[in-house]
Amino acid sequence: MPNFWHIPELVHLVVSFLSKSDQASFARVNRRLWLIAVLEIWRAVPDLRYFFLLLPADLCLWSSGSEVGELSKPIFAACPLTLPPQSYPASLRRQIHTSDYDRLIFHSRFTENLHYKVNKAIFGVPAEIWHHNTVSTAFPHLQSLHVSVNCWVTLWQIIMLSPFLQPTLRKLVFSSELDQLSSTLRTIFETRTLSLQELELNCLRGVEEFVESARQAILSQRSLRRIRIYSLGDVTNLAYTAKELPCLTHFDVERLWSAPESVSKRRDQEDGPERHFRSLVSLRVSGIPAGVTKLLESITSNVITEIVAELGDYRPGWMPPGALLALHAFKATLINLELQIRGNFKWDLLEPVLGLDGLQKFSLTYTTSTISPQVTDSRLLQMTQAWPRLTSLHLSNYSKTPTITLLGLGYIASNSQKLQVLSVAFDGTRLVDPACLPVDDPPPEQSAMERVDVLHSRCKKGDELKITTSFFRRWWPRARITASDMLWGEEEEWERASAASRTA
Repeated sequence: MPNFWHIPELVHLVVSFLSKSDQASFARVNRRLWLIAVLEIWRAVPDLRYFFLLLPADLCLWSSGSEVGELSKPIFAACPLTLPPQSYPASLRRQIHTSDYDRLIFHSRFTENLHYKVNKAIFGVPAEIWHHNTVSTAFPHLQSLHVSVNCWVTLWQIIMLSPFLQPTLRKLVFSSELDQLSSTLRTIFETRTLSLQELELNCLRGVEEFVESARQAILSQRSLRRIRIYSLGDVTNLAYTAKELPCLTHFDVERLWSAPESVSKRRDQEDGPERHFRSLVSLRVSGIPAGVTKLLESITSNVITEIVAELGDYRPGWMPPGALLALHAFKATLINLELQIRGNFKWDLLEPVLGLDGLQKFSLTYTTSTISPQVTDSRLLQMTQAWPRLTSLHLSNYSKTPTITLLGLGYIASNSQKLQVLSVAFDGTRLVDPACLPVDDPPPEQSAMERVDVLHSRCKKGDELKITTSFFRRWWPRARITASDMLWGEEEEWERASAASRTA
């Protein structure tokens, strides 16, 4: 039987589960183990500044020997950075030599995931260090780069991205409160060797001024598979720049506050110019109903399986009854649908969704109607009959007012034999005899239920065990009962009732 230490794959696996400080201790054992540990230590680096601390201590005025000696040890979780925050570049103490980058180049060879936090300390790094030709040879295996700008950037302060846009880079996440996004997008467009597969743009200001830069950058990355676009302003025009990407499978966009007139779908012209988002598998979108509906109508993918949509608008007449009819275009493949509806929700909105008989997972978070309850026992019966393959069901309202009773849960138990996860709030203040419920009890051996979350259900104090024993154990004998949306004490009551009912 081979010795454990003679199997490098096993040693690498064990070291990868250790904390950074334990990995550093591991590296001090001997040279062989040091080579294994240092690879794991520098694989994911939470701050670019750790690399600048690998430069010689006498190179810059902001580096003292004691700081570098302590912080150059790659124990990221235990060693906070103490570079003084400078809003202007520090001065070099001497001329830069290529050998000054030896340690930085050596350790950067192992880095696959890097976080680049743009702050005053980064701007304190002398420009000569950034622009030295040796920097371009660093990070040869970088795969994921997270850039976050959390300070004011003046005209002379430049966010250096070029050294990190390596041909191996597959994921780029850029977050900014200001307008540095435009220059970043131009850099992406100008880097011809870049082949991204995932791009995330988070901007806390309007994006209209750099839509053209974004269009060029996004279209230059023909291998993109995932895109996420977030802004506090309207991103409608920016979102549609991704419509012609041939490999795009996951699209996440927030703040569709308008509906472009020029975007329409013609499914009868499969080879025409209007075939958008052809390879999409997953869509996450939020915005006004008209904007979300228009985007759904522009999708011609025949492999889409997941749609998560948040519809939010409080104006009168904000949601026409047929707003979700566009979902029928994905009836053959759609298995996971999540809807969040903010506004005066009415049941008419969900009528088209009942026609999606292939759904396996359905989640609805809504605002309780001011007129009358919209999700009731009878309508819950409609859901369970419409979706025979359902394995997960989540129903919740923002006002935390249960409108479903134990009768509705009985419909679920009777009609949804394949259901494994249920999250629903019910009103259990009035107990009834289980034998009086007009539903058939499912055979216990056929129940697939694993977890029932009662959310913010209401019942009389002390009735938790009665409900769990008389109803839940009768319908779902092996399910765990939880209450994730209650106060800690109430949640504990349901946990105890769940455990006690197994032996009742």
